[in-house]
Amino acid sequence: MPLIRLFCGALAMVVLTHGAAAAQGFDPDKIRVGQTVLVRDLKGAETKGIVQSAGISKLVVKYGVGRLHDPSDPSKVIDDTRTFTPAEVDRVRRPGPIWDGALKGALVALVPVGIIAANCHSCGAGDGYATTIVIGAGIGLGIDAAWGPKTVYRNRGESRKVTLVPVVGKSRRGLAASIRF
Repeated sequence: MPLIRLFCGALAMVVLTHGAAAAQGFDPDKIRVGQTVLVRDLKGAETKGIVQSAGISKLVVKYGVGRLHDPSDPSKVIDDTRTFTPAEVDRVRRPGPIWDGALKGALVALVPVGIIAANCHSCGAGDGYATTIVIGAGIGLGIDAAWGPKTVYRNRGESRKVTLVPVVGKSRRGLAASIRF
């Protein structure tokens, strides 16, 4: 009996919080005007552009560079901005500069170099120190490239799912449940 109460409590919590997750909005502290962002909508199309305005319920991204003219009528200018709402966006990512990972890796490699250099004044291992720092920068660059852009918004409304399946057998009766967060 306690297991059934625990299950019902967990199921109620998922159902009650599902609406709150679907109603979440963009965070203006994480998405700022002037930043370059990658916005993927729920259909999978990705738009790269510069944020023109960001609010809880609306994100406007300029994806064109300069003025875009309609190919069929060059006197017309195409609207090169796209407005997104939280309900139609899967995720928003913010790409970082490529040198950022290299700098972090070089700084991490500087720690052992500093410790060794402090204890060895006349070793003459300057080339080894430089090589260690370059290797650290390369590792940092690789890690930064592998993890890619930082996700600043993810639509969590669609990812929660509760599945209940009846289990009926000769000696069994019950429910099989699956809860995905």
